Amino acid sequence: MKKFFKKYKIVIFILFITFIVIINLKFNIGKNYYRSLFSVYIKVTPPMDLVDNPSPRYIKIRNVNLTSFKVLSEYHGTDKNNVYYEWFILQDADPKTFKSLDYEYGKDKNNVFYHLKKMENADTETFEVLDRIFYAKDKNNCYKNGEKVKMSKCQKLENQK
Repeated sequence: MKKFFKKYKIVIFILFITFIVIINLKFNIGKNYYRSLFSVYIKVTPPMDLVDNPSPRYIKIRNVNLTSFKVLSEYHGTDKNNVYYEWFILQDADPKTFKSLDYEYGKDKNNVFYHLKKMENADTETFEVLDRIFYAKDKNNCYKNGEKVKMSKCQKLENQK
């Protein structure tokens, strides 16, 4: 047995290094999402004004079902069990009916979400994003960054179209 290892130690070493490299490779599966052999990651780049080194980081998404995971947008992903906002599980979101809307809004058959927050009393049937940055509306309210604002703000945006 010693002769075997002595004779093939370089081959074994190369195979070991190759295995380590392969299990750490991340393949882009859409937008900011990457997949390795055993996990799904999201690439996050911190804002330049908050850190000295704004290099991207890969954050592992926990409890993800690898076989059913789908990328919906740069902020949302889903698998058969959960909806994810970046690397967080979006509580009370239905993975079967969830749709990612422009920017950081999303909705399912029962709720509308902004970031991780469920928007209370937002009408899922009529909810729409008005611009890519801030504003959205439903039949009853106007929203900026997920918070209710005066309806005139949304009307102004609609008139500019």
